[in-house]
Amino acid sequence: MERRRVNFSTIAERARVSKTYLYNDADLRKRIEDLREQRSMRTAQQRQVRVQTDASLKVVIAAKDRQLALLRARVQQLECELALARGQLYAGIATFDPPTA
Repeated sequence: MERRRVNFSTIAERARVSKTYLYNDADLRKRIEDLREQRSMRTAQQRQVRVQTDASLKVVIAAKDRQLALLRARVQQLECELALARGQLYAGIATFDPPTA
């Protein structure tokens, strides 16, 4: 099924009739106007869904950014603790005197 714009020109072209004919036939004119209105409403709803989706993605990204910041801080903390533990281990090895027999 083709997804062409609903307007008098496209319908007249497709049906091979004049636009005047479509405008002068009250039932056809109303049907075309109703279809055009439905199409524009559907497009507006799709736009709204896209806006909501964008907003949802922004919330998710913000949450991930916060989580990333926390994880980076934790990594930095663990690197400091590791450096301290390595220093303590090195100091212990340097002062270790093996037992004499």
